[in-house]
Amino acid sequence: MRHFYLFFFQISLLLLTSTAYSFDKIDSLRNVLLTTKSDTVRITALTEIGYFYWSSSLDSLLKYNQAAFQLAEDINFEKGKMRPLLGLGIYHWQKGEYGLAREKYMLSLTLSKKYKNLKGIADAYYNIGILHSEEGDFPQAMNYFLNGLTFYEKAGEKGRQAHMLNSIAIIHQKEKRFEKSLQYFTQALAIFQQVKDLPNIAGTISNIGSLYFDQKQYEKAREQYIKALDLFKKIDNKKGMILSINFLGYCGLKMSKPSQAVTYYVEAIKLNEKLISEKFLLTSHIGLGEAYRNLKKYEQSVYHYNFATSMAKSNNLKPTLLSIYQGLSDVYADMGDFKKAYSYKTIYHQTKDSVYNEENSKKIADLQASFDIAKKQSEIDLIKRDRQIQTLAFNKQKLINYFSLAGLAFLMIISGVTLNRYQLKKKSNKLLSIQNQEINDQKKQIEFFNKQLRLQALKAQMDPHFIFNSLSAIQHFILINDGESSLAYLTKFSKLIRQILENAHNRQLCLHDEIVFLEYYLQLEKLRFHDRFDYQIQVDKSIDAYRTQIPTLLLQPYLENAIVHGITHKEAKGNVALIIEKREKHLLCVIEDDGVGREKAAELKRLKANLHKSRGMIVNKERLEIINEGMADKVSLHIIDLVASTGEAAGTRVEIQIPVEIY
Repeated sequence: MRHFYLFFFQISLLLLTSTAYSFDKIDSLRNVLLTTKSDTVRITALTEIGYFYWSSSLDSLLKYNQAAFQLAEDINFEKGKMRPLLGLGIYHWQKGEYGLAREKYMLSLTLSKKYKNLKGIADAYYNIGILHSEEGDFPQAMNYFLNGLTFYEKAGEKGRQAHMLNSIAIIHQKEKRFEKSLQYFTQALAIFQQVKDLPNIAGTISNIGSLYFDQKQYEKAREQYIKALDLFKKIDNKKGMILSINFLGYCGLKMSKPSQAVTYYVEAIKLNEKLISEKFLLTSHIGLGEAYRNLKKYEQSVYHYNFATSMAKSNNLKPTLLSIYQGLSDVYADMGDFKKAYSYKTIYHQTKDSVYNEENSKKIADLQASFDIAKKQSEIDLIKRDRQIQTLAFNKQKLINYFSLAGLAFLMIISGVTLNRYQLKKKSNKLLSIQNQEINDQKKQIEFFNKQLRLQALKAQMDPHFIFNSLSAIQHFILINDGESSLAYLTKFSKLIRQILENAHNRQLCLHDEIVFLEYYLQLEKLRFHDRFDYQIQVDKSIDAYRTQIPTLLLQPYLENAIVHGITHKEAKGNVALIIEKREKHLLCVIEDDGVGREKAAELKRLKANLHKSRGMIVNKERLEIINEGMADKVSLHIIDLVASTGEAAGTRVEIQIPVEIY
């Protein structure tokens, strides 16, 4: 149920815009269009009518702002383009066209700065900040929000200051700076209370509830949601009421009170019977699916998950479908119907791959769009400078002809014009150099994102590789009718999968979480291979495991290699050890086994016609090559064959040295 942050921004944006106008105000603006003879007044009316429709009709938002922009263009009223450009940017943002949205916002920002429109500058900063936030670039988002807050303060826009404070608080919340987040939410709430803005008071209280929710302080979160619900009821805000009740239902789930959760979600559905919000209705049904599963009312759980599936499919909400398919897989596993559980797990992974591919394509398209926009702007600037130079040259010739009869004056004018031309050319070359540097910087940024996408793609291969092996083990237990082992393995496997999903988009994670993940993995392998080995994990006590970061899934393929190729070929019970030590500015990660050794394992692999291809080792090698690109201090890998005193192979030792400053 990864929908909370979307709701936070929805509350902030919805209240920022929709409360500005009533239907009476819109009727008044339409009357102005019919009666006014002033084009500038018509531009303002068209723009404000368009803004009224931003959350209900994108077509109307586009139509009215395009009309306002075109009228400003026709009458050469540059100042009148600021607000329509912002509205067009909001349209493209709503459509998910971030490159085009950024282009419109930047044009609006440029005009606002030119005409020193403080509110216009702040509005542009606010919307650009939201783009960066949704792209995951939180430092840039914070920079734009703080700049916007400064300009709202200068413009005396108290209500909009509070909205900006809310947005800054949300960034701190996403970055897990919870105390800072609460400070900004509290400042925003104080302003809304000062101006007696009840809708935004309720929205901010709801955001504070979600802040407590993120800190797993569910009782405090519940208290805030109840306060928000009471205020939404007072002003008869149906969307706010449904949203608060859904949040209360989710609190019930997290507090292990599924019956309470059912009560809230059913209330939300009844309140939403006129389909005030289809997305809120979808959230309620997903919540009921999870609540009834916790109550072991599996048929009702399946019913609500299936209802949610139909809604999500009709709206093409693939990320939401992921949580629904996971829920259905869990329900059928609890019911003992492992065939259906496996089927939904397969659908889940297929959908996940599709979502991942779409997200990557969109990121690349946005990067390319930004690059194309910068290149186009550079070309336009060059053309303008050429025209300026041509105009200056023409004017110079006129001056030469005019003063041709005056010798000394003629020479002085020639000298002055020549110097002026030299300075203009020097200035033009300097501007061109700056533009070229900006283009090169953007190229480097694209190369950096490509590197990150390559790393994400390789990591995306690791997850299915590991999951396929685990599912094969579950299938084995089911085929031999070992239901107890199947259930034990599936329980551990579900915990492991939850960790993989939570860290799916993380390039690295803290050492503590990686150790917890590896502990689950080793328990699964021990169960899978019928207790044929023992293992131990040792971490140097001087290492701060919560603050030390390492690449995700870096160590697991070497542990897998030690077990599959080293231990399982051994007749006696084997041992695997993971030892992590601190070496100055490096982490030394040692994986050691007492298996048959690499030479014997390779021989057995050839005899068995290479039944197991270590795809994880190949992918990890490629990941290390990408991580080390352009790094002076690189991640190093050494594999040592252990030999007993008798000269026979005694296992394998893998040493991975990671420079801590990289992460």
